[in-house]
Amino acid sequence: MPFRDLENVTIPYTRDNDGKNISSNSTFDGPEFKVGPDLLGPIPHQLVFFMKSNSTAKIFVEYTSHEPNTGTMPSYSSIYVGKGGDYNPLPTSDVTINADPSSIPLTQGSDTIVYSITAKEGVKGVYWIFLAQFCGVMPLAIDINSLTISPFDIPVQTGTMHCPAQFLDRQILGISEGTAEYKIGQPVK
Repeated sequence: MPFRDLENVTIPYTRDNDGKNISSNSTFDGPEFKVGPDLLGPIPHQLVFFMKSNSTAKIFVEYTSHEPNTGTMPSYSSIYVGKGGDYNPLPTSDVTINADPSSIPLTQGSDTIVYSITAKEGVKGVYWIFLAQFCGVMPLAIDINSLTISPFDIPVQTGTMHCPAQFLDRQILGISEGTAEYKIGQPVK
């Protein structure tokens, strides 16, 4: 497949299960759009979340600990604006993010945290979200068609990244009221 054809790889929509009871501690409905495998390999790319303005999307993240009970940690999350590694906290409440539950148990096993992202009416653009135990930020495109995003809209960090200590394995299960696609990005160092 030629390089240019990889720019718009879409993760197929599936309903492998009923979406209920993702983890034993969860009472949430599961994601409507499941995140599939990353097929782009070594090509600089990023998982991009898409949602509409005047809506609330929910990102479902499963955290797994392999250690015995060591307490809890906050389900950190925040929204940024910027590009190319120069990110600043969003100075308005146009887009907000909240985690439920607000902490992640550091006990052996898995728990699912649901991050609810709300965009006010008329909001449009690429924002960046940070979720607990992920290294770096992930793009959130609001009211943007996935076919119009170019690699220049999605800078991808290359080279050595310095990340905070990772205590948990994490996996994005999917999103409700939105979609997710792996998109080719512009490499930055």
